[in-house]
Amino acid sequence: TLAGNPSGESHWVDDGYLFASNAVFATADTSTGKFSLGHAYTMQAVSDVNFADNLRASNAQGGTFVSPIDHYAYGSIWIKSDGTGTIQHRTGDTTGAAWDMNAGVIVGTEGHATYLTALRNGNSTALVEGTAYPTTSNTKRNQACIDWSEGSKDVTAAATRWGVGSASVGGGSHPLYGTIKSVRLYDRMLSEDELAWNRSVDSARFFGELATTNVVVEGKYTKYDGLPAGSYEVFGEGVFTAGPATDGNGKTRKVVGYTISKWEKGEKGEKGDWGAPVRHDGASYTYNKAVDGEKVKLTWQWEPDGLTLIVW
Repeated sequence: TLAGNPSGESHWVDDGYLFASNAVFATADTSTGKFSLGHAYTMQAVSDVNFADNLRASNAQGGTFVSPIDHYAYGSIWIKSDGTGTIQHRTGDTTGAAWDMNAGVIVGTEGHATYLTALRNGNSTALVEGTAYPTTSNTKRNQACIDWSEGSKDVTAAATRWGVGSASVGGGSHPLYGTIKSVRLYDRMLSEDELAWNRSVDSARFFGELATTNVVVEGKYTKYDGLPAGSYEVFGEGVFTAGPATDGNGKTRKVVGYTISKWEKGEKGEKGDWGAPVRHDGASYTYNKAVDGEKVKLTWQWEPDGLTLIVW
């Protein structure tokens, strides 16, 4: 619910909500709108926030991407634009500073905040994804930022309202300027594969960046039982199966095996290519990146036309 937009300048755009001052979306001001993330969680945000805009507008600390609306702590991603341009993940309680630490990454006042992920597990906290340092050649949006930061408390915060946008409902001292495209909260730590999957989905949805596929499936026939021919992105392991195919004459042909070709990177300045195919029996193939490499081509094979012997 839009809990506050005092200036009236904040509004929806095609791919998110543009925060232009003190606007904030918050959960309901009732018991049903209050919850705790516990002591293990994952927080993610996709945004387009320019630190220079926040610095010029507020000349102080910027607003929050996601936070309890009555306190910065208990797990929040927020920006500090007082000349440093820092994305910070603040976790703590209201009674002490043992957890009240600011794990973060300096992106510079001319940097942009795009992918942001903060995780917490017991008495550890980390900001593991964020905008890359703009002064280096590392410019990927999903650049990993910092190592784990250790705390001394295992605090489970009390249930509270949560908000996205300005630091407080109805306006506050830390307004946010920029677009928030997506926010996710989980009451557990996501796995590396799950984080990679979310990143892939957001890249395609918000930035038009289609993920690099690592399994290409081909075959002579297009109508067969099993996963259809095409390109697939697999995290961890993926099982591919095929069954009988129907040829152009409507005849059913049994799958007799498959070949696997591994992608071979080219030398400097040269384009890569598929390696020699290796044949396997069976109608099921399990891809494992750690075993099979970065990219493979799976080609199904079906029984060929039989020979016809005519005797007279």
